[in-house]
Amino acid sequence: MLIRTLLLLLLCTFHSFTVADDIFKTYLPETCYQTGEFEQQKPLGRTDKLLTTKGRFAFACDKGLVWHVESPLIETTLFQSSGRQWIQSADGNMQELNGTIHQHLGKILNQLIGGNQAYLNKNFVAVHKDNQLELTPRQRRMKKFLRSIQIVREPEQVNIKMLQQDNGFTAVRIFNIQNRSSLNETECRESTNTAQDVCYLLLGS
Repeated sequence: MLIRTLLLLLLCTFHSFTVADDIFKTYLPETCYQTGEFEQQKPLGRTDKLLTTKGRFAFACDKGLVWHVESPLIETTLFQSSGRQWIQSADGNMQELNGTIHQHLGKILNQLIGGNQAYLNKNFVAVHKDNQLELTPRQRRMKKFLRSIQIVREPEQVNIKMLQQDNGFTAVRIFNIQNRSSLNETECRESTNTAQDVCYLLLGS
């Protein structure tokens, strides 16, 4: 009887992991190289007004993410897979970003765009309802700043909304997504309209 019960528990556990993997594949297909466009919204301070930025991105799963804002200002953020982050202003000045929350959010964005199912399964509880995937952090340190992530996938775009514990949020719409077999420096620069040194820092040897 005990052996039968253990086998049933193992089967149920395996089934739950399989269902979660299938859900992740539906909402966030796992890809290693991507380029595309984005529109991002976040509150302006404590007001009800929203700051909307638009731009382009380039992603390499083993290197990181170039996030180039073209409107209403010009700046480029580089989220390296190593955890380091850089920001380049319109005049070409580049500086490294510090801060635990910046590093955590950058890493999460990297894993979401790449659809890293192993990372998402390990760090989030996934609930699928009403054509939406909601991810709730498992780890206490992540819960300190992140309440949940809501993902809605449509035929031509992916909508990601990160809800913070301070009632702030960041909403990102990703579209014109191009899956690639590889990504080099030239393709990175052409797809994002960024300066050469940003793509070299991401992809250069």
